[in-house]
Amino acid sequence: MKAKRKSGVSLSFNAIVAAAIVLIVLIVLVGIFTGRIAFFQRTASSCAARGGHCSQEGDGCADNEILVRSTDCIGSNDKGVCCVPI
Repeated sequence: MKAKRKSGVSLSFNAIVAAAIVLIVLIVLVGIFTGRIAFFQRTASSCAARGGHCSQEGDGCADNEILVRSTDCIGSNDKGVCCVPI
């Protein structure tokens, strides 16, 4: 008697493992891009990490700089924006 292969069972198992890996990767990516993972959030929101400097919002930035509002400059004394070189 020949033993039957259970390829249907192994295919289902492989599909479940692949789906689980994809789900874990998606959860990590969503965490990174929404700022839920603190390591990435600190780096992305740091003005110094972007190579910029904090400035008062009314002063504006130099001609060769762009103004970035969502950084750690918000709430630091009376400074509210980060000027990052282009």
